[in-house]
Amino acid sequence: MILFAGDSFSHSDKEDAWTNILAKKLNQQFFNFSLDNTSLWYAYSMLANKKTSSKILSNQIDYIIITCTNMSRIPYCVEPKMSSRNITKIDDNPINFFEDGISHLTYYTKFYSPEMHKFLHEKIIEDLVLKYGNHTKLILLSCFGDCISMFESVHKSYPNFSYCILPLIKIATLGDEYKNHMSENDNLLFANDLYEKITSVDNDKFAIDFRKYKKQKAEK
Repeated sequence: MILFAGDSFSHSDKEDAWTNILAKKLNQQFFNFSLDNTSLWYAYSMLANKKTSSKILSNQIDYIIITCTNMSRIPYCVEPKMSSRNITKIDDNPINFFEDGISHLTYYTKFYSPEMHKFLHEKIIEDLVLKYGNHTKLILLSCFGDCISMFESVHKSYPNFSYCILPLIKIATLGDEYKNHMSENDNLLFANDLYEKITSVDNDKFAIDFRKYKKQKAEK
């Protein structure tokens, strides 16, 4: 069993999305808890939620693959910009955090603490490693690159996970028509690259050569 969690970089599990392709290559069933525009805390809360844990615990979890988004994102919300996006939270209870631009602006100008967000991310990763690291392959992918130094820092104390040193934004095409921000061919390439790395690397960092990916220009 594979558990995917994260933001829009792993949100789609359609037939031609890298998440589905990778699961087939690994001959694994999977749950995908990813949701676009959400934070690492959202992903973590989905993995730890009681409703989903019964499904998780009834299966052997071989892989947990997380796309770690911008560390400045607040729980269940987008990064610091004025937005009216509403997020439907776990348990099907709609909770709209900072649903207007003024609330967003107030939080990020008055209350936002980079140190707190960094601390929270480190503790989430540490907890996942402690819970799953001995019997599950934990793979961390940084969407925008800001999490990579944090991966390295945590890895020194808790080495039982692998992480990619390439930010996914390097191979991304930012457009709604692209699954997980990648073209169809790049979804296939990424699934193949990730399969090769996670089946050959044991609890270490790994690199992916982004130069062979052909990013498509999103139509305006």
